[in-house]
Formats: sequence, C-alpha cells, structure tokens
Amino acid sequence: MFNQWSKLDPEDRSTGRILQMLDFDFFELLDAVTIARSRKHIQAFYDTTEVGAFPERLSPKSIREPLTDLPDVPSFNDIFERLQALTLAMYTPLAYVFPTAWPSTKPSTTSQPALHDPTSGNVAVSRDSRSS
Repeated sequence: MFNQWSKLDPEDRSTGRILQMLDFDFFELLDAVTIARSRKHIQAFYDTTEVGAFPERLSPKSIREPLTDLPDVPSFNDIFERLQALTLAMYTPLAYVFPTAWPSTKPSTTSQPALHDPTSGNVAVSRDSRSS
C-alpha cells in the first residue's frame, strides 16, 4: 500500500489518502506490535547518543491567576463560600425523609414515607394524604 501511495501525485499523497488505503487489519497488527516506552526505559535500554538526551525536567510552576481583572467580581473563594451555603435540596431528597420511614426488613404500614424539612423540622403533607 505504501508503494502505491508514494507513487501518487503530491497533491493526492495525503495522510487521509493513505489511511483510506490501509486495511483495518493493519491497525490491529500495528496496535499489537507497538510498545509504549517510557523515558526511563529508553534511557536504560537504548543508545541515545545520536538523538541526544532528554531535556531536564523542570519543577511544575503553580500559577494563581485571578478570575478576572474587572472590579466588583467575586473571587474564587467568594464563589466557593456562596456555593457551600446552598442547600441543593434537589440533589439530597433523602435528607427530607424521616429515618423511621426508610425501608426496613419489616413491611411498612404506611404506603409513603413521611416527609420533613430538616431545617425547620416541619412535616410536609403528601398529596395522597390531602386527597383522602
């Protein structure tokens, strides 16, 4: 395939074209024989004099940029504090169910668990009990 591809006109000789020409089995074979080598593996088992040594690894730098340069915009910490103050009740529905109403190994005598507001302690009336 490569020989056929290399004989094509330069404008037709593209990466996309050779990928179209290659069979899927080629990629399976390539995947089976390709070996990922780490920097440590290459340094231990290969002669790197021709290509040179790996560059020295630098320590990572922590860059702490502000959210914006605009005035009167809350900082990341302010946003975090505001998010922590939210109840997000939609995501914690079991917080509003009395623990005594949770399913147990014994059959329940009520058809629905009693609901309550954990912040006020008030019991909510379910729709089923209002209609009766």
